[in-house]
Amino acid sequence: MHSKVRLKNKKSTNILLQISFIFILIDQFIISDIGSSLKVQDIGILLMIIGFYPIFKMVKANNKLKNLSLLFILYLFYIVITNLIFVSVYDLWFRHIFYILKEFEFFLIFLLTVYIMKSDKNNKFTLIIKLLLLLNLLYGFFQVAIGEVSYYGIGSLISPAPSVSGNVYFICSIIMFYFYKVEKKQYILIATILFIILTFFTVSRTYIISTILFFFIYYSIIFIFKGKKTFKTKNIIISAFLISIIALSILININLNVNNSKYLSNTTFISQIVNRMTNLDHSADVRANKTAFYYKTFIDDDVNVILFGKGKGITEQTFNMTTLAVDNQYMRALIEMGIIGTILWMVVILYIPTGLRVSNNLIEKSLFLALLGCYLAAAIGTELFQTVRPGTAFWFLTGLLYAKSSKTLFPCNKSS
Repeated sequence: MHSKVRLKNKKSTNILLQISFIFILIDQFIISDIGSSLKVQDIGILLMIIGFYPIFKMVKANNKLKNLSLLFILYLFYIVITNLIFVSVYDLWFRHIFYILKEFEFFLIFLLTVYIMKSDKNNKFTLIIKLLLLLNLLYGFFQVAIGEVSYYGIGSLISPAPSVSGNVYFICSIIMFYFYKVEKKQYILIATILFIILTFFTVSRTYIISTILFFFIYYSIIFIFKGKKTFKTKNIIISAFLISIIALSILININLNVNNSKYLSNTTFISQIVNRMTNLDHSADVRANKTAFYYKTFIDDDVNVILFGKGKGITEQTFNMTTLAVDNQYMRALIEMGIIGTILWMVVILYIPTGLRVSNNLIEKSLFLALLGCYLAAAIGTELFQTVRPGTAFWFLTGLLYAKSSKTLFPCNKSS
């Protein structure tokens, strides 16, 4: 009798966690806001917390996950304690505890993704992810077809803002690329290429550069560890496509004059891409000056601040802002957490690859290192790890790779 009750409770909890995961996917790829301050993700997180026990058991049974969780708890403990102290020392607003809760949500999404995708024996959630990505693909090219431009590029289902949409299409391209590397199906490769094109059409400099850097790092890792065996015909085609993108970027960065090209001047998206990419030097100078300003304003060689920071949200509080505006993840980390907190945060991030299985095809580890590399590079000019959508996307994709590296759930070909 008791065993039947336990089995029923376990099934109910699993269903609750599956519903929670669907809410997270909807928030990430379809719609986020459902009220003035309520998000779809908030409902998903609440359901996850209610049914958390199976995830706790999973973490307890896996040494790598357990160690990663302990490192994250140590990091969380540090920023909670220091922020409570800063409430008194720097008059930090107590409500900035929500900054910390948001980072906690990121990690919960990672654990939920690992749990769901490890137990996805029938690949039903893999199919759901593909369908959600397909909807974004159709919507993206619909905007291209009708010439819909918001600000400077196309939007996505989740947001009209090109910067947000750039992240959506960028992450979609990586997920599809991963599915292709595992399943070896041509339609997935085509979808990957189309998502890369959509990423360019958002005209988001951050994600155009991130896309190029991602594939460069990935294929560099594969080449180093597998050498000439890597470059079969299909890989040569993919590499040629990516080299073409890099070549286009080089042309853009030598200050190509749009007015001298009739074709470019009459092609909305191409001209927008060229215009924004030719302003990289100016954008870099603006961000460099902003970084120097924030350092002078909040740190100014103060040893205590350099070591411990001033607390989460102190920059927004000082300038009475509601959005992140430091535009440098590392400067923000130094201002808010100091060197100690930044090191604890980096230890958490850098420990993740130890839990990714080193297999003959290196897929998961290579993809994660490529993702991490382009995020760390892009973090010089934006707060990727702390902004809601890029932060959620990073931990979701990391959870997907982590789960699949532990137990391959696709019919897999061993070649990369």
